[in-house]
Amino acid sequence: MTHTWSEEDDMVALCLFRYGKDCLDRSYQAVCDILGVGLGSMRMRMQNMESIQSDKGYGLNHSAKLSRKVHAKLEVYSEKDLKLIRSEEH
Repeated sequence: MTHTWSEEDDMVALCLFRYGKDCLDRSYQAVCDILGVGLGSMRMRMQNMESIQSDKGYGLNHSAKLSRKVHAKLEVYSEKDLKLIRSEEH
């Protein structure tokens, strides 16, 4: 089954890219299990965020439109802010 990425999923990918698994107090695999996405897919989405954020060409080329939208919306948020947004959504 193919996973359809949501803004929330991309927000998680951004948080994991920026701050690592400690930002969500779970292992990468646990986060992926909750979202219903494979670990490899999450790693690729994190690389999309790296590509968007990097001016040195790191990460993957051709990042998803949704990832660019989420990154633009949340790029100024701190780890604490991202955690608060995430907790308010649940």
